[in-house]
Amino acid sequence: MTFSIGARAGFSYVAETQFGVIPSSPAMQDLPITGQNITLEKQVITSNSLRLDRQTDHIRHGQHQVTGTIEAEFYPNIFDALLQGAFMSQFSSGIMKIGTSLQSFTFEDRMSDIALYRKFKGCIVDRFNLRIQPNSFISASFAILGVAQESNMTTALDNSYSAVPNIAPFDSFQSVIKENDSVIAKVTGLNLVIDNNLDSAYRIGALNASQINIGRAKVSGEMTVYIDNPTLLQKFI
Repeated sequence: MTFSIGARAGFSYVAETQFGVIPSSPAMQDLPITGQNITLEKQVITSNSLRLDRQTDHIRHGQHQVTGTIEAEFYPNIFDALLQGAFMSQFSSGIMKIGTSLQSFTFEDRMSDIALYRKFKGCIVDRFNLRIQPNSFISASFAILGVAQESNMTTALDNSYSAVPNIAPFDSFQSVIKENDSVIAKVTGLNLVIDNNLDSAYRIGALNASQINIGRAKVSGEMTVYIDNPTLLQKFI
């Protein structure tokens, strides 16, 4: 019996024009990821009724949601759609600020060797994490919150996926950390997190959330540096 192996896996996305609805004849774009664990989660409802035999009286499947994280080396241009989804904004003259425009995606996890295709819809970027360390490629992760997994897993969404462009990822050798367009310090590491604090909006009579609510955006992280003057310490104080 053949089982799926990671070397034959593929992962792609398409932006949705209507939240939670897979576009008809979608043009799927492959992503050069290093790993992902997106999956469907089902809640479990358990009765609290007491019984003399100590058994549980009733157990039911509860509401659904899609969760997981996409891990990748960070490439120029390739992850722009997900990056704009994380910021809920658009680039303007190479600059992007946090906004309020919700963009949902459909993701497809392809297991080509066994012809199995998992499709996750109504997916939004909940958190974006950018990590820069010396002597390495820059890495990024996108934590995802979605509403449903499509039941059809035997048919692919696209017969001709857009391949990943043959370009190199960002690396730490060609990176500069600036504050107000000035080099801030001799940086030895940077970890930046944008958290959208998403929440699934459930309703009575439906397994899947009707929508995903956006919360207050929070930017956090940490930076390690070599100290050669008091400027950065004074900024902290």
